[in-house]
Formats: sequence, structure tokens, C-alpha cells
Amino acid sequence: MNDFPGYARARGDVPLGEFDWMVRTQIYASFARSGHAPSLDDLAATSGAGSARVKGSLLKLRDAHQLALSEDGEAVTMAHPFSARSTAYPVETSDFVCHANCAWDALAVPAVLRKDGWTATTCPASGEPLEFGVKRWNVVGDSKTVIHFLTPLRRAWDDIGFT
Repeated sequence: MNDFPGYARARGDVPLGEFDWMVRTQIYASFARSGHAPSLDDLAATSGAGSARVKGSLLKLRDAHQLALSEDGEAVTMAHPFSARSTAYPVETSDFVCHANCAWDALAVPAVLRKDGWTATTCPASGEPLEFGVKRWNVVGDSKTVIHFLTPLRRAWDDIGFT
């Protein structure tokens, strides 16, 4: 058991089966290939299962805090560190531009993809331009840049859209 608070694990009260973990893997594979989330139909076709079974799996993965979904539960909106929506944190890689949910996630995208990445954004508080990234496994950018994490990670799922 890993007690590190950032370790990706399912909430203990939400049992996930082999199919659920396979759907989760397909979602991350899609982000890694293209920078985009797969649609419900894409997941159904890739898994060989019906849309209803895939949607049920997506709901379980949401409840287990493995991803975030649209209101209707049919579209992935977040699979950390990736965002399926345009955000203020685009991450440019050698293959594509994808979006992260926050500065923390913008640093995590290159680690997940195992490639360099660069983010050009603005400070939410001051509006000043910020640029940072990961190059050869090192965080790079203006040495005066500070990234402040307002919400402690243990409270992230209290309001995952804000965090």
C-alpha cells in the first residue's frame, strides 16, 4: 500500500473490476496518442462492449476519483493530468498540444507522456505572462516564477473543477 497522497488509487468504497481498469487505460492511451479524450462511442468500439456498459464503467471510475465526467456522464472531461477541454494551461509537446487542468497538471503531462513539454499561460492573480515546462526531466522556466497550489491535494476532489 502506497500512503503517498498523490498516488493514483481508487477510493476503497468503489470496487473497480478488470473492465473498468481497461476503460481507464483506453482513456489514457487516447490522451497519450492524440492529446484528446476518446468519445463514449470510441471506448465502446475499442472495448467491444456496448455504450451502456462503458457508461456504467465511466460512472464507477468517476465515483472512484479516477476521472471527471460531463454532467450526463457520457464524456470524459478530466483524466489527470489531462483536460478534455481547452484550458489556460496548454502543454505543447513535440507531437501535439494538449490541455492540463492547472499548473501542477501542466508539469505532470510531460512526465506521463515521457517527453518534453512547454506551457505558456498567465498568472490567474496578476495576469502576468508565465512560461514553464519540463525539459529532459527538469522543470525549466523563469527562476522567479512561483506556482501556488491553493488547494491541498487531499482536498482536490471536494471541488475537482476548481482545484
